[in-house]
Amino acid sequence: MNDQVKLSIEYPNGVTDNAVLATRVGENLYRLDLDPLSSMMAESDEELELLPNFGDTIAVERVAPDLFRFIRVAERASLERHEFLAPDTQELEAILSRVVEEGGHWERVFGGLLVVCVPKSSDYDFGGAVERMSSDA
Repeated sequence: MNDQVKLSIEYPNGVTDNAVLATRVGENLYRLDLDPLSSMMAESDEELELLPNFGDTIAVERVAPDLFRFIRVAERASLERHEFLAPDTQELEAILSRVVEEGGHWERVFGGLLVVCVPKSSDYDFGGAVERMSSDA
């Protein structure tokens, strides 16, 4: 039942994301295959805690033929999420390659914001690598 689809999802913070790439994993359950717009628009840490991120499995309900409403996070991915602005450099490329090797994910959004998800089980010091890269610049 692993059907990847593009969904439109309404979130409780008023954001409707019309380009959610997800994999259907059950009845009204989808695993997010890209970081959803809703988490980028969170206005507080409390709101962010309730919203899904890349890799999370969410429960939804259909409210129109092409629209779903987010109900809850059914299962959190075991990922640590980071956001930052960074120029494309060879150092960054090496860091992002390592993130992928460790089983993580990264994507650029809004033309420059870098969202990186690193498995919590990884011993890779992603924050330290970025800090060293920044201090070398």
